[in-house]
Amino acid sequence: MSDMPDVSATVLLRYAELTREMLALAQREEWDAWLLLGEQRDECFTQLSESSQVGSLDEETRAILVETLQRNRQMEDLVANRHHELSELLQSLRQQQKISTTYR
Repeated sequence: MSDMPDVSATVLLRYAELTREMLALAQREEWDAWLLLGEQRDECFTQLSESSQVGSLDEETRAILVETLQRNRQMEDLVANRHHELSELLQSLRQQQKISTTYR
């Protein structure tokens, strides 16, 4: 990561670590903790987008970014599955509420 300023390198490594931690939390379905780390990761992303120049990345930095993006895709799949589960649960609850209201 010799081409990146120290601050950008530090932020990138923190972003990658937060992504790793968030993926592990999503795999364990620890969504509250996942959301908290997501806020921290969003801050890192903002810092990266303001300070990094994509064209000047060395191979090590590129590898970290590729790995982080792969983890992010895995996490997106897990979140999409959870969203689908919650949507089904919400639909079921609404149906139960309608039935309960109808037979009162």
